[in-house]
Amino acid sequence: MNVAMILSGGVGKRLGGNVPKQYLAIKGKMVIEYVVDAIKASKTIDKILVVAHEPYASMISHKLGVDVCLGGSERNITLKKGLDYVKTNYNCDNIMIFDAVRPLVTAELADEYMDRLSSFDMVLTAQKITDSLGCYDAHEIDRERYYLLQSPEAYRFENLYEYFDENSKLTEVAQQLPERLTKYLNFDFADNIKITYKYDLVLAEQLLGLYETRSKFDVKRLKEYLGKNYPVETDQWINELPQIIDCLKYKWQFDDYTINPNSHFGIIMRANSRRWGDVVVKLIPPFIGRFEGEVELYRRYANSGVMCPLYDSDATFCALLIKCGDPGDCADFNDENFVGLRRFFDRLNDSFIAYKDKGFNNYREILTDKSSIKACGKNAKVISDYVNLAIDLFDRYFECEDTYLLLGDAHKYNLIKDGGIFLAIDPIGYVAPKEIEFARFIGTALTENLDEAKNTLVKTVEFFEKYSDRDKLIAALIIDVAFRLHNTTFENDDDVLADKWIYVLGVIEEYTGGAI
Repeated sequence: MNVAMILSGGVGKRLGGNVPKQYLAIKGKMVIEYVVDAIKASKTIDKILVVAHEPYASMISHKLGVDVCLGGSERNITLKKGLDYVKTNYNCDNIMIFDAVRPLVTAELADEYMDRLSSFDMVLTAQKITDSLGCYDAHEIDRERYYLLQSPEAYRFENLYEYFDENSKLTEVAQQLPERLTKYLNFDFADNIKITYKYDLVLAEQLLGLYETRSKFDVKRLKEYLGKNYPVETDQWINELPQIIDCLKYKWQFDDYTINPNSHFGIIMRANSRRWGDVVVKLIPPFIGRFEGEVELYRRYANSGVMCPLYDSDATFCALLIKCGDPGDCADFNDENFVGLRRFFDRLNDSFIAYKDKGFNNYREILTDKSSIKACGKNAKVISDYVNLAIDLFDRYFECEDTYLLLGDAHKYNLIKDGGIFLAIDPIGYVAPKEIEFARFIGTALTENLDEAKNTLVKTVEFFEKYSDRDKLIAALIIDVAFRLHNTTFENDDDVLADKWIYVLGVIEEYTGGAI
């Protein structure tokens, strides 16, 4: 069991007033509430214990719904009472100790510390010393030999319980433990403000406001891919987003906005512009190199009746302003949408731009590169075999075929409906045979209808036979599904989507009887 203990016995003499600082309000919530709420959101903490004095202990138990025990006259005594309570009442493996007056802790921080206890005996919050350091009995001090220690801190419980002495004069708990025990110092929690003086309340309010703004951009799928592959760049970009959006709000004349939680490669926001009406603002991370190509595709296809209107773009912030339509769920492959989808793909087929030059992603070259990039996860061998099959099929069916500048991702989630007409958004820009464009739509339709995958395959292939012959469509479908299967092992934290693509490939093989 993992236990979080919050020390809340301080009386706040330096801040003044009759109410201890941890029970003062910031933005309508007690300081301690921010700590409790963060821990409750943790994936690894099983129990929360607050060590406090009356009359606040009873209030905390009732209002915050956590376990409470009474503290002592000093911090070390309060900690000892908390440890005794944990020993008596819980089967505790690991414990993390929080201060009730440090409101900027997060669930992610708690999870990180608990995870690190699998490799270390203790995890400590530390800060580099950035000011000059003096000493009463020494002339020269090397500040690089020293660091500041703060809470939160995490320990293997039995180590802490055995060696902690409440009568020790040491101010840092970790210093009481044997030197042979391993420790990890976390220097990355720079905003770990402690409420000590009145101005700290003002500063904490400002920082909490910034955290709330940043949390708007805490898009799960975006973090799964960008945060995994570009951790430093992603964190810096997300930190800059509030200022970027303020600039764009002024430029494009909108106020409130709603973020799409399923965004994968950037931030997608719906807003109402005083000039353009309902719009979508798309922010593309500058470090993925996609902005210039996407803008160019909007412009090249602008008069085709295929692309959603691009109102404006901003190269400084890698942002696009697009007309807002009904979302992609409306583009399911079914009888209701048959006529609309037929008209869309008729227009698209008539609008393909013959292209052999450099400047956009060459699909064949990317496919070849995948053969040398080992896939991740349990399906690595299967994925490698399918990529090699895809390369073989490409050479057999398309080596001498014309190539076009494709949108590259025209599936149901990248089609919107505007006045009953389907339009494309979020183009990638592949240079490839046109069958790859159709395969992208079919592949997504299959993963969305796994229970009816064979029937969906038959209907979608028949639909697209108007634009190409069956064998080329099937070959392109196997190629593109293998292409996307390889991608998904780097874009997702689990094998769920990879398993779907492998299942789809099995359905295609059964459908063809091995004839392709």
